[in-house]
Amino acid sequence: ELEHPDGFDTGLSFAEDGTPAGGEPAQTVSVRFSSYKTGVFTYDGESGQYLVEEYDAPYVDGNTGEQVAVTNVLVLFTDISAIPGDTSGRLSVRTTGEGTGYFACGGQYIPIRWEKLSHDSPMTYARTDGTPLELGVGSSYINIVAQGAQVTLE
Repeated sequence: ELEHPDGFDTGLSFAEDGTPAGGEPAQTVSVRFSSYKTGVFTYDGESGQYLVEEYDAPYVDGNTGEQVAVTNVLVLFTDISAIPGDTSGRLSVRTTGEGTGYFACGGQYIPIRWEKLSHDSPMTYARTDGTPLELGVGSSYINIVAQGAQVTLE
């Protein structure tokens, strides 16, 4: 559903076909999270979705037993750092302000900008020219990674 029952503004726009006009090929999107985890999203033209893999194996939905498939893949770059004094290896991830990233849908990708004005506001996405981004109707996988993380789109 595109309308929230309580009137909450998601800040998102959707199109039946969210394939970004003027995009570059993105049959495979690879996002390296760490030395041991890389997310791989492989476009399946028949379903129009990206099949998700992690740890060199299909990412399987525990409820259905099926490989997770998504319409939209977003990669957002932000500031990530170790929490000073934390002995458990937890990280501080900046999710407010603004940053850059990529959007892939329909086997194509474009660079984007993201913005979240405060902790209480929705995260919004736009093309680099400021035009609001239209996501494809369907599920989305949002990858939040450190500035300079290794991301391959081909």
